[in-house]
Amino acid sequence: MNEIEQLSPEQLINTIFEPLSEQDKSLPSRITQYILQGDELDVLVEFDKLCQISDIAYKLHECMCRPCRLYSLLTSVKIEITEQARIEFYRRWTGTFSSEQIIRFARVFATLCDRLSVVEVSSEKLPTWFIYLLYDGLITTLPCYCENEDKIEGRENWSIHQLHQLLEIEQKGLGENLLFAIFDRQNINVYSHSHFQYFIMVNDLLPYIQEHITLFKQLPTQGLAKLGQVDQLNFIQKHMELQLQLVDFIAMQALNSSKQVSQLATEILLNLPLELVQPQLQDLLTSGSVKERSNAAVLLARIITDPVILQQALASETNKTVIAAIESALSRLETANVVKQQTELVIPDFEPLCDTPLPITARDVLQQNFQEFLIECEKKRKKR
Repeated sequence: MNEIEQLSPEQLINTIFEPLSEQDKSLPSRITQYILQGDELDVLVEFDKLCQISDIAYKLHECMCRPCRLYSLLTSVKIEITEQARIEFYRRWTGTFSSEQIIRFARVFATLCDRLSVVEVSSEKLPTWFIYLLYDGLITTLPCYCENEDKIEGRENWSIHQLHQLLEIEQKGLGENLLFAIFDRQNINVYSHSHFQYFIMVNDLLPYIQEHITLFKQLPTQGLAKLGQVDQLNFIQKHMELQLQLVDFIAMQALNSSKQVSQLATEILLNLPLELVQPQLQDLLTSGSVKERSNAAVLLARIITDPVILQQALASETNKTVIAAIESALSRLETANVVKQQTELVIPDFEPLCDTPLPITARDVLQQNFQEFLIECEKKRKKR
């Protein structure tokens, strides 16, 4: 057991905030008292006044080793003791600290990070302290993500239900927005996107989503960022049980205006059983918007062989754009069927011809013809 692991809860929290003593020697102990006991409520007000001065806010963030940044501190050559203490805090988690203490801990970070332009929140549907808590606990204090990982080492005590409870303590009903914290990627660029993979590895996320399947399906229509929609589909792709539950949702996402989202959804859709996918696309073909009807026709042409469905839709369609899309889909389907028929042709095995010797009379005829040919060639040569 190393030195950090032997620290008491009070010593651990004090170690995390000890760098603030450079600005005010009383801050670490008062913040520790606030987090553990709920006392010293005015310390947040005083800390916020300090952080309102931009230079001081950035200096404090730097001396605390940049908490809540979207990169791993474990890539540093040396890990400071305050960083080691934060890693230990997230490892102990609810095994040592109450939900209320964790919330107060996160509020201190939010007081600082809310004043920094270098730290952007990934969703506006949750309090910033919660977002920063996930940033620091699931990005900053963890190793860089590797694709072959199936669990988060050092976060065994974390679960999605604990995170839900934290939000409910903050405000009853706020837990319904938890899936935005897990999947939303507002203000996140493609370079930072990969750092969020630990978010979707939190224990019990799959059963939680199944319990809240309606909320999960509503995320894109409620403002989930495009990168978040990609992560949502990637998660669905990893779990067949979700794919089977969400055929209608995947079909809608296959018609998404984002090329990246629609391509991934289409890939998932085309690997599902035809009897599940076809009814969803038929429904969109007849009752969707103009764009949905057009795209549904294109997708149907990729999965069916019988043109009757498209022909019936064409007979009742009145919109010119959709008519053109259906006609194009029918043409593509006809071509695909012809190609399929050609690939299914039965070609008989090769049978070599029998070698039949020529009769003597035939040889004489050939020899005579050859002699006549030589004579003609000789005449042409002399004329030159």
